Amino acid sequence: MNEAFCISAAIAMEGVEAIQQMDDSSGECGGAIYESFRIIENILNNKIADELKERIFDWLYEEVQNSDYRNYGVEDRLEPLFFETAASLGQMDIAYEFIDAKIIQLDKEDGWSKKYYLQNYLGHKIDLLKSEGRTAEADNIIDTYLHFEDFRQMRVQQALSENNHNKAEKLILDGIKVAQEDDAPGTVHQWKDQLLELYKQQNEAFKYNKLARELFVENTSNINYFKIYKQTSPKDGWEDKRNKLIAELKNKKRGYYSGVSQDDLAQIYIEEQMMDELFEIVRSSNSIHTLMKYTNHLKEKYPAELVEYCGAAIEIQAEQTGRNVYISLVNYLKQMAKLNGGLPAAKALEESLLGKYKNRPAMKEEFRKLNWD
Repeated sequence: MNEAFCISAAIAMEGVEAIQQMDDSSGECGGAIYESFRIIENILNNKIADELKERIFDWLYEEVQNSDYRNYGVEDRLEPLFFETAASLGQMDIAYEFIDAKIIQLDKEDGWSKKYYLQNYLGHKIDLLKSEGRTAEADNIIDTYLHFEDFRQMRVQQALSENNHNKAEKLILDGIKVAQEDDAPGTVHQWKDQLLELYKQQNEAFKYNKLARELFVENTSNINYFKIYKQTSPKDGWEDKRNKLIAELKNKKRGYYSGVSQDDLAQIYIEEQMMDELFEIVRSSNSIHTLMKYTNHLKEKYPAELVEYCGAAIEIQAEQTGRNVYISLVNYLKQMAKLNGGLPAAKALEESLLGKYKNRPAMKEEFRKLNWD
């Protein structure tokens, strides 16, 4: 065990020195450092002499002082190992001293990483305090730093475990406000998702319906929110509500642009079986990709129009050269041929293209794969 520790420790120390002088985009050097910590963790999890365990702890304490591990993103394996060993040896004072020194140091820093590392060190301190039964001190840290998502989440889970859903709702709503003030849309979305689930579990029909709509307006690519909104809305008057929502989305601001994306609108039209509106998206897109994407939904109602549009779009695509283009053309022609009345039109288009582009041997080679007969 002692020899394994010595080798692993040497790899970690040499690795963190070497990584500063190399391009480790492959991650091999960082991976070797991580693996050395994993081996040391395995050693500590085995029955070893107290002397060796204390020696490993002294080494860990020395290494966590080295900021190079943090600079190269490998401290997230080292520091937890240090804290776990400190707890098992009853060396809590050293662990607390290290954490407090790091927090003081962070006060002098700026940037996005400050909040991340502060939350990280406070989290370790909370875990250590709880392991000693010092729950009041741990709770004080959590309540002082409720603006940190992880700590607020602890309080939300506590409220839910106590069936205090009103408290959980307030904590989440306040979390949304904090995240909005911090300009953290991803965190806002996560809180709203959790709130949606809470309303579902509590059968808060009105709030559930309202939040589902809000989430869909904010995340139109996720049709599930629309489905929830529809399912929880009264059937009477649904079309008016739906059309009002669509109008709102079309006027929605997206950065420098107005309106929702055509693909997001198409999701609604498919869900609502609004084939005329979906066809208009396809008709006005002038895109072979959009055409192929929605053909299956439209082929029953608009076969002749789709055959015509496919032909025109394929001719435009055929102006490009390259084997990948020809492979795509073959796929498009096959899709065209599946439409009602599409096979003869596809065959005719194939002949026309081969006649027009006689000096494209690669096109001829790929088109042989059509094998119509």
